[in-house]
Amino acid sequence: MSLRLTAARPYCISGHMHRILISSFLSTAIAVTVLLPVHSLPKAKLLQPGDFHGDEVKARSGEIWYGVAAQGGSYTLRKTKVKVTLMKDTVGDSDNQKTGKRVSTRMAGRTLFLVRDLGGLTEGPLPGFIAAAPLLQLNKPIKIRAGNLHGQLEVKGIRQDQAVKNYKVVFSTMGRSQTIYEAESQSDQAQQQLLWAGDLNRDGRLDLLIDVTNDYNASIPTLFLSSRSKGKLIKPVAKMVAVGC
Repeated sequence: MSLRLTAARPYCISGHMHRILISSFLSTAIAVTVLLPVHSLPKAKLLQPGDFHGDEVKARSGEIWYGVAAQGGSYTLRKTKVKVTLMKDTVGDSDNQKTGKRVSTRMAGRTLFLVRDLGGLTEGPLPGFIAAAPLLQLNKPIKIRAGNLHGQLEVKGIRQDQAVKNYKVVFSTMGRSQTIYEAESQSDQAQQQLLWAGDLNRDGRLDLLIDVTNDYNASIPTLFLSSRSKGKLIKPVAKMVAVGC
């Protein structure tokens, strides 16, 4: 059995808040499938720095999360305090209101993402790979090298106008391959990206952070971990859903 996700075409809510979580006003559902067990998304949490509507940030200032930071081509996993600051929500706030929230950390370098309630993580340097968040494109495989770890991401499907039919994202490593995402049709405007690759939990296998968006105005950064894959190469353990204009 596979997990059938129903994503949605987001309503454009702000030109200023570039990361705003999808909420109940979404419409025009688009069916996509992540080919993994139905229990594949446990209680682990994923967070990225940015600006959000207030009710969409579950983190609180002072909470301890594990953060992955990039600095000078190297990557580090550290425990860090998350800072959540009230700010003006340019969509719905009146002059005297500040219901928006800004998520930030004080980690050295650039904080790529944060995770919590995941388990099995150890602080320290990480083997990692990122190349300006390369886009996943048809017939343009992305070669991954993180320390001694190697892999590839490839989009397969059939070109049809401004979309790809029978769209699949295939991850390959250690002589094996796994389809980790598929959709009946994926618009060229819905640009999926490899955000980070490395060995987050130090088990000697690649882990991935991929934006598996299915809409031009949404981002769905999803953490795929190897250690909980149960016969698969990787499985999703945490995600964040955001929209922006």
